[in-house]
Order: sequence, then C-alpha cells, then structure tokens
Amino acid sequence: MPQQALDIDYDRYAAGEAHFAWVDREFCISLKSAQDWTAVSNCIQTLCCEFSSPQYRVAHLKMLLDDGETRLKCNLTALDHYEEKLAQFQEAIQKMHTLEATLRINAMLEAPLQSVEDNLDKIIGSNFRAATISYRQLSGFTRVPGYPKPTMRMIN
Repeated sequence: MPQQALDIDYDRYAAGEAHFAWVDREFCISLKSAQDWTAVSNCIQTLCCEFSSPQYRVAHLKMLLDDGETRLKCNLTALDHYEEKLAQFQEAIQKMHTLEATLRINAMLEAPLQSVEDNLDKIIGSNFRAATISYRQLSGFTRVPGYPKPTMRMIN
C-alpha cells in the first residue's frame, strides 16, 4: 500500500493541547500501621472526586502505589466511569500491609495549571497530615503543552 502523509494543522492541534495541564508528583509515604492504608485510599478517592468535578476535564489521571511487594495502578480517562475503577483500586489498597510506599500521580487535565497543582498538593497534604501519615515529595514535573513555547517546571 502506498504511504500517505497526514495533513495535520499543527497550529490548531497545539491550540487545543495548550488547554491541558500536566502535573506529575512522586511521594514517599510512611505509615504507622497497616490501618493507615484506609487514609491513603481515602486521599486517592478525594483526588478522583475533585478532578472529576465540572471544574476539570480529565484526559487521564494515573495513580501508582508501590510498597516493594505490591505494585498497584489505577488509570482513569475521560471515557471511564471512575467509581468502578476506583473501587477496585481501593479494594486492592486495603490488602497492602507494608508501612512504606511510593505514590506516583500523573494527571493530564483540561484546566489551568495552577489550579491543578494547588488542588493536588492541597489534597495530598491535608489528607496525609490529618491521618498523621509522614510523606515527602521526591519529585515533580509540570507542563503546559504549547506550540511553539511550552511551559515546564521540574521539582526535585
């Protein structure tokens, strides 16, 4: 079959893409007991509820938990009914029993970057502090795609 190049209007594509905020965070979390996994699960539920509100439009919201023994992944997209996927993820979280883990969050949302960053950091901080879960941010990355000038910021 002959190969045909796609006719893509990059200016139009980039104009649409520039409405999205990409926010990545990686945290180390330390729990006092296995019961604290409920608080981690509740925090993730709060994130999903917030970012599923009318203020945001989800392209994807990925969450990964890795405690060295178990690695869990939840990937929500705009086409998902997040309640079912979230329930399965939360059920799996309750089976975790180690006391230290890495939580990675990768969000691509149609929303202002500052709003996504502020709400993600506020939800993580307030939920973990309320449950007295120790946490520290290992890394972070934010990006607003743009053509010809994307904006990016790395946090270490």
